[in-house]
Amino acid sequence: MLDEILRTTQGDILIELNYTCGKKIMSSVVYDVIKNKKFKNTGRNIEINLTYIDAERELMYVEQLDKRKVSSIKLCDLEESFELSVIDIIETYNTEICEFIEAPKYEKLSNKIGGVFESISNKEKGRKDYDDLMKARKRITKEKKNEKIFMDELNATLKDFKLSEEDINSAGFKNEKEIKEYFEGSKWFEEYILNKLLPLKEEKIIDGLVANIKRKQVLNEREFEVDIVLYKRYKMYALSLSATNSLNTATEKLYEIFQRSTDLAGDETEKGLITLLWDGELKELKAKCMNLWDDDLPSGVFISGVKDLPCLKDKVKNWICGGGINVQ
Repeated sequence: MLDEILRTTQGDILIELNYTCGKKIMSSVVYDVIKNKKFKNTGRNIEINLTYIDAERELMYVEQLDKRKVSSIKLCDLEESFELSVIDIIETYNTEICEFIEAPKYEKLSNKIGGVFESISNKEKGRKDYDDLMKARKRITKEKKNEKIFMDELNATLKDFKLSEEDINSAGFKNEKEIKEYFEGSKWFEEYILNKLLPLKEEKIIDGLVANIKRKQVLNEREFEVDIVLYKRYKMYALSLSATNSLNTATEKLYEIFQRSTDLAGDETEKGLITLLWDGELKELKAKCMNLWDDDLPSGVFISGVKDLPCLKDKVKNWICGGGINVQ
């Protein structure tokens, strides 16, 4: 390709290549080819600038081959010609993004349900309340044959969630089918977490946040969805959400986000899992992901449980800013 460019063009040439580091083999090959290409005998002035972003150090390095000079600049000091959104960044990896949301649809109801779990997480003997609440949730998450059977079960469990029929009727559902889909899955949990994390954008901790990002089927790869993606200065953070108290299910979701985060936005994407697991099960889940020589999670991985809900925003903030997640 380089030989073809030289053959079909005239005059001086400026070649710029952005290399994003990591395990991207194609980027590494291109970087190596251009850096080692012999341009001296072309009889033309050829300027080559190689730039690469180190998102972890929040630096961009600039290598000017003709001047044999390497310099760096902080990402926060870069002057952007235009504002990039989360989807803009994702679409540099995937052009098949078909759906995403930026705000919760049933905010008040989702926050009320999430608040019930928050309230028991601080209780000294909250485990019993937690078990009762998860049993009630299980009754309405079992797949029902029709909406009527589901609504009867939901009405029987409203008190467990400190909800009333008015809470449901005023939420904005169009029909019973929407109510069934909202409760049977984990939509309420996704909206509750999204609403928890949205202030990070207002506080300028992150540059963007979207939820329920769905990618269409590509070649032999199936369609998939990532629950929440945050973006901060060229760095992506993908979160999976699981409203389960099953360790096995949470483990599957953890392994799933490891793969999907890479498929969505490259292998440098940090990944995390937010669950409703209690302390014991959460500890077991984290143990599956510990560094071999350390007594802690890898720095790029975030895992939380029901007791983290009251200070979840601060924990995610610390994770993104590199300060760990141990916020009291």
